[in-house]
Amino acid sequence: MPSLADVSWAPYLPEKLETWQLHVGMKRFGRNVAVERKNRSSYSGVRQVTGRLFRCPAVALPETHLSAGPKMGKRSAAFDEIAALAKQRIMIIDGAMGTMIQREHLEEHDFRGEVLKDHPKPLKGNNDLLSITRPDIVYKIHKLYLDAGADFIETNTFSGTTIAQADYETEHLVHEINYQSALVAKRACADVQKETGRRCFVCGAIGPTNKTLSISPSVEKPEMRNITFKELVKAYGDQARSLLQGGVDVLLVETVFDSANAKAALFAIRGLFEDEEIMEVPVFLSGTIVDLSGRTLSGQTGEAFLVSTRQGKPSAVGLNCALGAKDMRPFIEAMSKFSDALIICYPNAEKKFCKTVKRGQQEYIYMYNTQLFLSLNKLLTYSGLPNALGGYDETAEDMALALKQFAMDGLVNIVGGCCGTTPDHIAAMAKAMKGVAPRQPPADPHAGNMLLSGLEPMTVGPFTNFVNIGERCNVAGSRRFCNLIKNENYEAAIDVARVQVENGAQVLDINMDDGLLDGPFAMSKFLRLIATEPDVAKVPVCIDSSDFSVIIAGLESIQGKCIVNSISLKEGEESFIERARLIRRYGAAVVVMAFDEEGQAAETQRKYEICERSYRILTEEIGFDPCDIIFDPNILTIATGMDEHANYGVYFIDATRMIRENLPGCHVSGGVSNISFSFRGMEAVREAMHSVFLYYAIKAGMDMGIVNAGALPVYEDIPKDLLILIEDLLFNRDPDATEKMLVVAQDMKKGGKKAEKTEEWRSFSVEERLKYALVKGIDTHVVEDTEEARCMTDKYPRPLNVIERPLMDGMAVVGELFGSGKMFLPQVIKSARVMKKAVAHLIPFMDKEREENIKKMGLTGDESPYQGTMVLATVKGDVHDIGKNIVAVVLGCNNFKVVDLGVMTPCEVIIKTAIEEKADFIGCSGLITPSLDEMVHVAKEMERNGLKIPLLIGGATTSKTHTAVKIAPRYSNPVIHCLDASKSVVVCSALSDATTRDAFLADISEEYEEVRQEHYESLKDRRFTAIDVARSKALHIDFDKFAPVKPSFLGRKDFVDFDLQELIPYIDWKPFFDVWQLRGKYPNRAYPRIFKDEQVGEEAKRVFDDAQKWLSKIIEDKKLRANAVIGFYEAGSQGDDIHCFSLPVAYVSRPWRQAYRKFSSCNVRPSRRFSTHSRQCAQPVEHKCVGPPMSQAANHAENVFENGVKTATFYGLRQQSGREHDQPHLCMSDFIKPLQNGAPSDYIGLFACSAGIGAEEYCKILESDHDDYGSIMVKALADRLAEAFAEYLHRLVRIDLWGYSTDEDLSPADLLAVKYHGIRPAPGYPTQPDHTEKRTLWNLLKADDYELQLTEHLAMLPAASVSGLYFASPSSSYFAVGKIDKDQVTDYAARKGTTVEEMERWLSPILGYDVDY
Repeated sequence: MPSLADVSWAPYLPEKLETWQLHVGMKRFGRNVAVERKNRSSYSGVRQVTGRLFRCPAVALPETHLSAGPKMGKRSAAFDEIAALAKQRIMIIDGAMGTMIQREHLEEHDFRGEVLKDHPKPLKGNNDLLSITRPDIVYKIHKLYLDAGADFIETNTFSGTTIAQADYETEHLVHEINYQSALVAKRACADVQKETGRRCFVCGAIGPTNKTLSISPSVEKPEMRNITFKELVKAYGDQARSLLQGGVDVLLVETVFDSANAKAALFAIRGLFEDEEIMEVPVFLSGTIVDLSGRTLSGQTGEAFLVSTRQGKPSAVGLNCALGAKDMRPFIEAMSKFSDALIICYPNAEKKFCKTVKRGQQEYIYMYNTQLFLSLNKLLTYSGLPNALGGYDETAEDMALALKQFAMDGLVNIVGGCCGTTPDHIAAMAKAMKGVAPRQPPADPHAGNMLLSGLEPMTVGPFTNFVNIGERCNVAGSRRFCNLIKNENYEAAIDVARVQVENGAQVLDINMDDGLLDGPFAMSKFLRLIATEPDVAKVPVCIDSSDFSVIIAGLESIQGKCIVNSISLKEGEESFIERARLIRRYGAAVVVMAFDEEGQAAETQRKYEICERSYRILTEEIGFDPCDIIFDPNILTIATGMDEHANYGVYFIDATRMIRENLPGCHVSGGVSNISFSFRGMEAVREAMHSVFLYYAIKAGMDMGIVNAGALPVYEDIPKDLLILIEDLLFNRDPDATEKMLVVAQDMKKGGKKAEKTEEWRSFSVEERLKYALVKGIDTHVVEDTEEARCMTDKYPRPLNVIERPLMDGMAVVGELFGSGKMFLPQVIKSARVMKKAVAHLIPFMDKEREENIKKMGLTGDESPYQGTMVLATVKGDVHDIGKNIVAVVLGCNNFKVVDLGVMTPCEVIIKTAIEEKADFIGCSGLITPSLDEMVHVAKEMERNGLKIPLLIGGATTSKTHTAVKIAPRYSNPVIHCLDASKSVVVCSALSDATTRDAFLADISEEYEEVRQEHYESLKDRRFTAIDVARSKALHIDFDKFAPVKPSFLGRKDFVDFDLQELIPYIDWKPFFDVWQLRGKYPNRAYPRIFKDEQVGEEAKRVFDDAQKWLSKIIEDKKLRANAVIGFYEAGSQGDDIHCFSLPVAYVSRPWRQAYRKFSSCNVRPSRRFSTHSRQCAQPVEHKCVGPPMSQAANHAENVFENGVKTATFYGLRQQSGREHDQPHLCMSDFIKPLQNGAPSDYIGLFACSAGIGAEEYCKILESDHDDYGSIMVKALADRLAEAFAEYLHRLVRIDLWGYSTDEDLSPADLLAVKYHGIRPAPGYPTQPDHTEKRTLWNLLKADDYELQLTEHLAMLPAASVSGLYFASPSSSYFAVGKIDKDQVTDYAARKGTTVEEMERWLSPILGYDVDY
C-alpha cells in the first residue's frame, strides 16, 4: 500500500474546493493534497464529489486514537421545524425502497450502467448502486411516497457503508452512493415543495451493516468478532459525512439489531458534529425487535436499547422491521413510556418474520425484514428476494388501522412502513392519521435517576435501595479469579460472575489490572464471553482499571451502558476533560475519585472540594448528566495504629453527606473492603466492620458500593460488644479501640471464621428456629424444622398453617430489616431460598390434602373442582417471586387453580394466558419500585383488550394508596390490593361468591374513592397542568370507528303525569336506607342483603315494609306526580365547549299530543330478567308526550328556533390535576365529535324529570299532623322515584328514542351498576361541577312548562328532581374534573361572558387556589 507522500492527488481534487473546505481542511504536500479532518491527525484521500466517478487510491494511515474534542458546529433548522410539526400532527415516513425496486424488474445492466460495465462481480441486488446508475427510478419511488403523504423519505443507502459494499467489491463507491442518493432525495422533496408548498425532509438511511459487535460468527469461538468498534466507527462516519455533504435533513440509524453497532454509529455521528464542526442535524434511531420476546438479536430489551444509546441524543427513537404493526405494539408502548424523544414506528406489512432456507449445503434462518441470512457460523446480507418469499400479507388498510390505534392511544409521533409496504400503505396511513393528535412526549421520565443497562435496563435513583457492585471479578482483589484469567480458564471465570449475579450483585465490577496480563485483551475477551451468557449479561458492568487503554477496550466490547471506574484530576484538568468527554461519547457513567494534582484526599473538606470541582467541570464544561456521576471519596483503612488514620471512616461518611446535600443528582460509591484492610485474614471481623460501616454510610447518602454483600452479617445480629467496638473504631471514640479489636479478632479467629456458637439456636422453639434460619439464610436444618412444625397438628392443623404463621413471621422480620437498611438484597435472596426450600417440603402434603378434598366433593367428570382460575405473575422487569410463590401455594390450598407464569413476565403474555385459560382473576406481583409502573401498564392493557376480570395487586412495594390512585383508574373493572397471601384468598373467595361479589366490590369502590380523595387532599403542592397543555392531552375518540347515531327525533318530547308504577323496578334502594342511616356491613351492605345484617337488618326490613305501604298509598291516592322532558339536538364540540344547533324544521308544539304506548310504539323488548313490574310495563299505558313521527311533526310545527343557527352552548371544564403524563385530561366535550367546517355532525341529549310534584304540599300536611316519620318517608320515596325516572328515561333513550344501543338486554341490577353505553352527567356534579350550566339546560328544554323550576341558587324544585345531559359515545365515561387552577377559571369565565369573580363563587369547591371574597 503506498504511503501518503507517494500518492498524486491532483486527479481526485473536487472542482469547487471552497465548498469541500466547509467540512474539511486541506494540507498540501508539494503537488499532493490530502484532507485533514478537524481535530484529527488521520488523513484520507479526496474523491470527486460531482460528475464522473474516480476510485481514490488507498493510503496506509497511522493508527490514531479517537478524539472527543469540544468543538461543535451549528444546529440545523430542521430541529425546530420537526419539533413544530410534531406538536401539530402525526408525521409520516415513507415505505420500503426494496419492495418498490423489485416491482421494476431490473436486470444486471441496470445496476452496472456505464460506470460499472466492466466490474468483475455481479451487482444485481445491490440496490444502493441505483442512485448512481438509475437515479430516475430512485427519484420516481421517492416521488410516489411523497405524493402519498410522506413527510420523510429515506435515502437509498441502507447498505451504504464500506462494510456492506465489500460483498460487491464496491467500497470505493461509498461516498458517491451516499452523496448522490442524498441529492436525488433532496430533488424529490424540492419538487414537491414547489408543487404543494409542503416541507418534506430527507433522512439519510444508515443500515446495520452485515457484521455485529455482540455476536460471534463462530460457535466454537464465542469471543470472536469479525469487526471492531473502530472499524465500524470509520465506516459509519464516512457514510454519514457523505450523506451530510449531500444535504440530508436527518440521519436515520435504522434496523438496529445490535446496540453495540448503533453505539458505534452514534459515536461516529457525534464525532462529525463535535470534532469536524459539521452542522448538527436531528438523529433518528430505530431498533429491530426480532421476535415476540421483545428483544433485539443481541438480546437486549427495547428499554435497555434506549438506555445504551442515549448518548447519541436522538430526536426520535422507535422500531422498524421484523414485526407487523399489531405484534409491535407492546414494544412501541414500552418505548413511548420510557423515552422523552419522539416515537417513530414503521413496521412490516407482514406477519411472518423468518423462515428456514437452504443455500447450497448450508441451512440458514432468513429474516425477511432485515434481509439477513443467519447461520451458526456466518452472517451475511442478501437483497432482492421476490415479494412471495417475504410473506407480505397485511393490506394497506389493515396496517393503517392498526397504526391509527397506536396514534389514538398516544404512542407515536411518526409512522410509516418497512418491508413490503408501498405508497398505497403510506397513503392509507396519511389518511388514517388526519385529525389524530400526536403523542405528547413526557417530561424526562428518568429525571433524577441514573440509567444503566446490560441486556435489561437498571435504574438507580432516590427510591432505589443500596446497589451492590459485585467485587469478585477483579484480578487485583481475588487471587482465584486472577489465576483463572492467567490460566485462560474463562469458563470458570464466567462462573464467578454468574454466582455473584445469583447472589444479588446488581452490577459486576471487572478489573484486569495485573502486570502479567495484557489488560486490554483480557478485558475485551471476558466482556465478549459474558455477552453470550444471558443470566450474567443481563446486569450492567463496571469497567474498573487505572489504565485508560483498558477502559477503552472495555467500552468498545459491550453493548450496554456501563460504569467506568475511574478518572480523577490527578493528571490535571486537561487529561480529566479529555477522558470525560470520551467516556460521555461512549455513553457510560463515570466514577470520579477524590484525587487531584496534589494527591489523594483524606480529610472531609478536601474530599468534598475535589468532588465539587470535578462536578462543576463535568456538568458545566462537558455537559455530563449529573445522574451519571458517581463520586468515590476514598474509603481508607482505619485501625492501622496511626493516629492520622483514625478518622478516615468519619471523614468518608461526612464527605458523603456533604456531596449528596450539595451536588444534586450525583451518587456516592466506594470499595467497602478497604475500611477493614488492617484485619486482613480475620474475615469474621472484617465482615462485621463492613456491615456497620455500610449501615452508617448509607444513612449519609452512599447509594452504591463494591462489596461482597452476600457475606455480610445482618447488622442486628452482630454481638453487642463487637458492635460497640466497631463503632468506637469507626467514629474514633476510643483511642484503645484498635488494640481491643486485635484481641477480639484473634479470639474470633481461633474460634473459626464466624466465631459463633452454631448450635445454640438449635435449642430454640421450632418457630424461633425457623425464624432464625430465614433471617440468617441458613438452609441446613430448615426441612427437618418445617416437618416438625407440620407434625404439630394441634397447633397447625393444615400444612398451609405452617406457611401462614411461623414461616411468614420469619419473612416479616426479613422485610423489616431490609426496609430499615439493616439487610441487603443478597441477604434477602438467601432468605428467600430458605423459604422456598421450606415451602417445597410442604407442597406434596398440601397437594394430597387438596386431592382428598376433591374426592369428598363427589364431582362428576365435567365439573371443575376449582373455585376459580388465577393467572399469577411477577411483572416484567422484576425477578423477585417469593411472595408470588406463597400466594400460589395458599390459593392452591384453598381450591383455586393457579397458572403461575414466573418472573419477568411481559404484559402481553399475562393477558394472552388469561384469555386462553379463561381466568377469573389476574394477579400481579413485584418487589422493586419500577414494578409499580409495569402494573399500571398491565391495567391499561387489560382495559384496551376488553378484559372484565378482576386484577389483584401485591408485593412489598405495593400499597392500597398506590393501587387506588395509580392503577385502579386505568381499568374499569375491579382492581384490588392484597396485603399478603391470606388477603388474596379472602378477595378471590368474595369475588367468586355471586351472593357477596357486588357488595364486596361496592365496599372496595367506596374505600378506594376515599383513599384517592385523602391522597389528593394531602398533597401540599398540588401540581396543575396548564390549561393549554391539558387541552393538548384531551381524549381523542376515533369517530370513524364509532360514527354518531342520529336520534329518532330532534327537538323536545315530554312525559306528563307519568305512571309511577312503571318506575318501581328501577328504584335503587341502597340510598333509601342511607337516609335512615341504616348501613349494613360487608357482605350485607346492599339491598336485599342488608336484611341479613346483624346490627341493622331487622330495622331495615321494618322500614322497607313501611316504605312499600307508603309507596302503594302514594300511587293509589296520586299524592305525587311525575313529569319529564327530553331533548335531542345536533351538536359539535369546539375545544372544551359543546355547541347545540337548531333543527332544519322546528318541531312540535306543546298543544300537539298523542297517546303513547310505551313498549309497543318504542319497539322495546322487555328484558327476560325484569321483575313482574317490568313485564307489566309491556302493556299499553297511556300518558302524555310530545313528538309524533317526524313526518307528522313537520306538519304540526311551530318555529321554536331559527333554522341552522347555533342556539346554545354547554361550557366544559377540563381536568388539570391528578393525571399521569400518559393519561388524557378529560372534558365532557371530548365525547362529542368536533365541528366540521363549523357544522355539527353529532348529537347531544338533555333531560329534566321529577317524581316529586306535590311532595312539598303533602309533607306539610303530614307535618301539621305531627307525622314527621311520614314526611321523611315521602321525601325519601320521592327522591328514589325521581332517580328511578331518570334511569327509566335513560334506558328508553338508549334502546329507542336515540337508539344507539338497541340490543341492550340488562337487568335492573345491571342498570344500577351502569353496565350500559353512554352517560348522563348533571351540572353541579363531578363531570361538570358548574351549577350555572343548568340555566342553559332549562332554557333549551323549557322545563318550567313542566312544573320544574330553578331557584335563585340554582337548586331544582321540586327537590326530588334530576336533570342532565345524554352522551351516546361508547368512549364516554363518568369522571371527576377535580381541582382546577386559575388559568382555566379565567378562560372559562371569558368564554361564558362573565367575570372571574362570579365563576370563582360558583366553582369555589373545586378551586385549587385561595380566593379572597
